[in-house]
Amino acid sequence: MNKNKLLLKNLSKALVEKDVENVYRELLKTNIPDAEITSPYGGDGVLKSKMHDLIVLMEFKYNYDFSKKSDVVKVLIQALYYLKKMEHAEGKIPSVVFVGDINECFVLHTNSIAPYLDENIDWTIAPSSAANKNPDLSYKMLTDDAINPHIFDIDEKFNFSDVANKLLDINTGVVRLIRITEKNVNKIFDTFCTKVFKKKMDPNKLVGLFINILTNPSDNYIHPKKKNTLITPDGEYNVRGDKFKAFFDHFQSEYKPSEKEKLVEICDRLIDDVERRMQGAFFTPTDVVDEAHLKIAEKYGPNWKEE
Repeated sequence: MNKNKLLLKNLSKALVEKDVENVYRELLKTNIPDAEITSPYGGDGVLKSKMHDLIVLMEFKYNYDFSKKSDVVKVLIQALYYLKKMEHAEGKIPSVVFVGDINECFVLHTNSIAPYLDENIDWTIAPSSAANKNPDLSYKMLTDDAINPHIFDIDEKFNFSDVANKLLDINTGVVRLIRITEKNVNKIFDTFCTKVFKKKMDPNKLVGLFINILTNPSDNYIHPKKKNTLITPDGEYNVRGDKFKAFFDHFQSEYKPSEKEKLVEICDRLIDDVERRMQGAFFTPTDVVDEAHLKIAEKYGPNWKEE
């Protein structure tokens, strides 16, 4: 088991916020070898890397739910207060905020929240209670479309190097979109169903909508005045508008004709998985089965089934 996987296994055993912090610190050091982490101003930590010209403000939580923007904003207001302390003491602030929890994590460029450093609020409040004591600020940030990070779910397919790469890309201003392939489409489709879409629908229609959005992005878009309304050639759908934007800001949505054909080909597989899930049947997702077959073939040869 590589070090990343071992550390993530330890994360699943975390009992308190300090356990979460210890694991993420090690993960960050493993993926950014020259990282130096300190804890100034009473915060959870600041990571610095000379190699990457990088400064990251870190916040760690235990059992928040980052599918709720209110939880995202709550921790970002705490981070904002630490940024204010750093701005006052050093005249500059980190370029990236990293937030890690036991089940999820995300990264965000500080440009998304830096304008709130000019708010006329009580900056002497303890950062840990700042969100509760600033309801107006919480509301402003809740309704701010610029605050819309991609949330990484920490599950059996999670790879922390994806987070580290996102962090480094944000720091350098690089926009690197994740390609959707036959191998990762199941996981991505699950994310689409659980985080973007709001209601149950016929599996054929749901998969068709997903593939159509991927292959024809210009024909599928959020209504300019109704932020939770998705406009498609087949009609309007109620979605989580902020999650929709975050989803397609993270995953690639432009493909060659041959790549589009490949995505369309796997529709049947997705439909089959959705139908079995809706029926409550226990099953192993097709992509997991395919991966297992590849591993077996590596060891026993391509004809292992017949032999």
